[in-house]
Amino acid sequence: LRELHRIHQQLADLRDRLERGPKQVRAREANVTQLEAKLAEARDRAKQMQMAIDRKQPDARAEMLKQALAFVQGEPPYHGQFARCPSAIGPEFAALAEFTVTADRIDIPTVPALIELIVDLWGQPWPAIVEVLGSTTFADGMDRAWQNVFALDCVLGYDRGSLAGMIYALVATRLLQRIAGSAEDHAAWPPHRLREGLGATLVLPSPVFPLPAALPPIVDGPEPITVLPYAIGNLHLVKRRLLGYSLGEVSHIESVMADEKKVRAQHELIEDESRRSSHATQHASHDDERAGNGMSLESQVRKTLLEQFQVDYTTNYGPPTESKQSGSYTLKPIGTAPTREGETKQTNLARRITERAAQRVSSGLSEQRLQHRRHARHSETSQCFDRRGRSDNQRGIYRWLDARYRCWVVRVGRRLMLEYFVPHPAGRFKAAQHDLSGIDLSEPLSPARRGVRQFHDISLDPLSDLYYATLSATYAVDASPPPPEHACISAVFETGTPLLSQLVALPAGYATATATVALATDTTGLTASGWIGTTDFAVTGDGEARKQTVALAAQTDSLPVSVVIGGDAGNYGLHVEVNLLRTETLVSTWKSQLYDRLMDGYRRQLARYLEVAGVTPARRIDPQVRQGAIRGELKRAGMRGFLQIAAERTGELQREGRFAPALRVWLEQALEWSELTYTLIDDPEAETAVDDGEPFTAFLQAAYARVLLPVSADHERSLLFFLASGMVWNGDDALTPTFDIPVVDEGREPPATARYVDLVDDLKSSASMLEPVHAEDSWQLTLPTAMTVLQDGDRLPSFPEGP
Repeated sequence: LRELHRIHQQLADLRDRLERGPKQVRAREANVTQLEAKLAEARDRAKQMQMAIDRKQPDARAEMLKQALAFVQGEPPYHGQFARCPSAIGPEFAALAEFTVTADRIDIPTVPALIELIVDLWGQPWPAIVEVLGSTTFADGMDRAWQNVFALDCVLGYDRGSLAGMIYALVATRLLQRIAGSAEDHAAWPPHRLREGLGATLVLPSPVFPLPAALPPIVDGPEPITVLPYAIGNLHLVKRRLLGYSLGEVSHIESVMADEKKVRAQHELIEDESRRSSHATQHASHDDERAGNGMSLESQVRKTLLEQFQVDYTTNYGPPTESKQSGSYTLKPIGTAPTREGETKQTNLARRITERAAQRVSSGLSEQRLQHRRHARHSETSQCFDRRGRSDNQRGIYRWLDARYRCWVVRVGRRLMLEYFVPHPAGRFKAAQHDLSGIDLSEPLSPARRGVRQFHDISLDPLSDLYYATLSATYAVDASPPPPEHACISAVFETGTPLLSQLVALPAGYATATATVALATDTTGLTASGWIGTTDFAVTGDGEARKQTVALAAQTDSLPVSVVIGGDAGNYGLHVEVNLLRTETLVSTWKSQLYDRLMDGYRRQLARYLEVAGVTPARRIDPQVRQGAIRGELKRAGMRGFLQIAAERTGELQREGRFAPALRVWLEQALEWSELTYTLIDDPEAETAVDDGEPFTAFLQAAYARVLLPVSADHERSLLFFLASGMVWNGDDALTPTFDIPVVDEGREPPATARYVDLVDDLKSSASMLEPVHAEDSWQLTLPTAMTVLQDGDRLPSFPEGP
């Protein structure tokens, strides 16, 4: 495209010269014919190159870099095309390169001075130089110079000296051709215009530059940080120096009478206490419940009554007469056949008492867990005024301390300012503090902000965000599993059991659903019937009728079971198994208890957050340390944004990752990080927002941080080159080329319309437009502090009005 433009321009110049010089018509017509042939050849070559490398292809960038390397290394089909220096193209190109460097040193450039300089360097008169500048041979050399510039722009850093020399030659050629085209009209070239021509910037053709990014596109990563040019202007900084401290307004006054002692104390007690207790009790009424080898009280009593006991006794008598009598007697088993009517009544009475007591006996299991943690910190500040033994009163006046500063304005100079926004600027800092020192600086979210506005919102679904285990881990509380949905209890009646009815205790929070009754016996014709709650049953010892399942009426607390054995009662065993279902009341109670623990955990986290954030007066952090932490995090975010630009513009993630350290070093030089300024934007949805005037607290709670960053004066154009291409220009900043593409901000609507070439023009024009800043006298500034001091003397201060 550059070649097409050049040939078109040469054709126009030749046509103009044909009109002026009729004597050279034939020669000019021959040149026109040659140029038209070269124009057709250039068009064909442009079409071939367009077909060979398509920017939309996945390997377009790799193929372009491959062709550029082949060109600079002299590989076919570019053998002999690369020039190490301008003199390799021709001696006139060496003279042109030196012309640009030497002319830039002239204080007030003029057309005669520049013509004299090029005549001296070229070694030929000015008309001959003009003739050469318009020849086809020189045009071929210019084409080769452009090809060298294009190739070296693809592989930056390969040969910086050769690239600089070619740019100098191209700038000088363009300026001299424009001067030659204006004939003798030197007034059209004032010094400032000549200065602009000597500092012209190369505009790389947009169909090729900047190079396309390598594909596939970048995978999703963290939220991108968009860096954009913000403004161009004079950068002024306000410097200040601490001069000292002075007494300010009155803080408080203490008055003490004669012979009086007065103590003023300020106490601060911070307690962190957590309690957790659980208590469970289970009761079960039974008549003869067996579990393994265990026996109930009634069973043990019945067996004991069948035993024979011998009782020994000793009796002492006296005084006055002392004696001692010893003996023994035997108790026969109550369960033996009675010999007298009295023994029969005694046996029946003992059995009735035992049966009634057995129905009332209950076994209880009680479990209590208690966890208590308490942390307390106590601080006390006392002020004592003692006038005991003295006859005069005393007055103590406490004053605020004010800091006095001397301030002055420093002009840094013209700067290009960049702007970027950092979402949640304290996020990485919070995570680092938590990982390294266990300090959690993240603002805790209340259960309500997570969706738990009442205890019913707690979920038992593991896939839910409100799953009880997830919430327990978030707020660092212990959570017992929810009560099981199903439960089971049983009762057994067997041969020899004196009781055929039981009152079975049900677990709290459960209701009966069904009951299964099963009869096992070796006696033919044995039947068992009865009631379970309000439902009757009947089973036999034969066939499939030995087992029956009945539905129950959702009883709670307790369940009565009564059994009647019919037929010849031999050996039998009747098993009753009751299935229970969890009630909603039990689930609600469990959720309510867990909700209380979650709220306690959130309050503890909130208290710790406010403490480490510096809101509470117990924790004081040096303001300089806090400012360093804030600026360090914003700088890291900016570095991350520039690395993202390099990755997005080039697409070479692995290559950019490998050269990331070198890129950071260049960014340290190109940007004035020490002059970074920021504005914190608060999160309107923060529940614990505290306006204590502390920048560090605002930093922890900020939703965004707006950062303005000045660019170093000698890296402005190279920084724009980096923003457009993701590549680092490591040569002279004045030689940095630019692009004729818009500065697009993908995060804003509508997108920006400014082009990079426009920004470069603004940088050039602003250098002369910005007016110098006159030196200003310094001034003093007084700022209040949080410190107080006891004033010498008891005279009340006066504050006279100023003039």
